[in-house]
Amino acid sequence: MKEARLTAASIVYNGKLLVTGGFNGGILSSTEWLTIDNNSSLTSEKGEDLPEAMGFHCLEEIKSSNGMLLIGGITSSTSTSSSTWFKQDQARQWEQGPDLNIGRSRHASAVIASTSGAGEVVIVSGGWTASGSTDTVEIMKTVSSPQIWKWEPGKLVVLLLFFGLKYIKFVFA
Repeated sequence: MKEARLTAASIVYNGKLLVTGGFNGGILSSTEWLTIDNNSSLTSEKGEDLPEAMGFHCLEEIKSSNGMLLIGGITSSTSTSSSTWFKQDQARQWEQGPDLNIGRSRHASAVIASTSGAGEVVIVSGGWTASGSTDTVEIMKTVSSPQIWKWEPGKLVVLLLFFGLKYIKFVFA
């Protein structure tokens, strides 16, 4: 990598590793694309800057919308951001996504394909909020366009591992 990073978020996207934000003497807004060529050499190229400097955030691929979603984190203005940012595959800029109901950093996230085949479900759980650590869960369905996505509070009710497949059922509050 061209820049050292602590608490960055990364994702494998279109066969490359995108590393975003983090800390290196201050909060970073820079990104890097890392690839391994046929000779097993690692190359790094600068990516588009994030909309704001951030660390302790999450980054998820949203396949149904050909893009990726930045979620929460620490920014230069807050230690528990509720902001999300969406970037489609060919777009040069990040667009503001729907705000989380609870600003958070140091949280976990995942994307699960919808059983109906339409869109995905994005799950954000735990982390650090303005009130301290939390066990709250937020869920967003990505069935429609990003402009009308909305986070819903929820509770993780069942998580079963069966033959390597995950079955998750949610109850919305």
